[in-house]
Amino acid sequence: MKKISMLFAAMLVAGYSFNAFAQCVPPAPVGAPGLDPDWQELPCAERGVAYSATINIENLDSIEAGTFGTVTVQSLVVDSIVNLPSGINVTFTPSNNIPPGATACLNVSGTTNDPAGCYLLDIYISVTVNLGALGVQTFSDEARALIAQIEQLTGNPVDLDFTYYTQVIEAGGVCDSNTCLGASIREISSVSDLKVNPNPFNNVTEVSFYAEKPATYFAKIFDVTGKEVFTNQVNVTTGTNKISISRADLKTGVYLFTLTDGRNSKTTRLMVRD
Repeated sequence: MKKISMLFAAMLVAGYSFNAFAQCVPPAPVGAPGLDPDWQELPCAERGVAYSATINIENLDSIEAGTFGTVTVQSLVVDSIVNLPSGINVTFTPSNNIPPGATACLNVSGTTNDPAGCYLLDIYISVTVNLGALGVQTFSDEARALIAQIEQLTGNPVDLDFTYYTQVIEAGGVCDSNTCLGASIREISSVSDLKVNPNPFNNVTEVSFYAEKPATYFAKIFDVTGKEVFTNQVNVTTGTNKISISRADLKTGVYLFTLTDGRNSKTTRLMVRD
């Protein structure tokens, strides 16, 4: 039997992988769930220099879940990856929906001119499992929250390091992943209670949040590949703020709404339905 920690290690690093060649080919499953390489072995992205890398992911077919015994994995989906350096895009092959026991690879490529530094990724994933008497259930959320849900439901502790970074360096600079280990989480501390209502929506929805002080942010929407599909400047006032979001050309699916000042961000899930 395989361990639940390996399942989520695969999911999280899968989300963290964001580099690739123009085309990658998923390897044959070898019965070793996880990914290759881990984030500390990835090359750094040099500012103004074309970047590419490939990460392979192998999914579990089952997990150990305490009193639930062996739990069958139905599917694993990387809904979105947020906080990638601008100009870097992700493509999943064959798709971001990985069947049990199957493999996929991530193509990530592009050129970024973002400031040098360590970018902590927000990884949004969904996993569907068969819990026997409780039936088939799908868990969806940002990686840290999802792990907490699974731990509470199964009673199985999941020991994982949730810190996954991409590192941007100056052109010709030295790539040292150790510099990311002590980096702080880039989250806007003065913004709280970020909500979307209605969610899902099929025409117009409203994003609300509380700000402790006036500021200028950018409201952005990203699709499942991390591609930015909407951006708008927002002048925030102290107190409750509301932003109206129109569906426009957004297709049915899962998106991530991010409020950012260019270095720090706050993110929540946004869903579009017909």
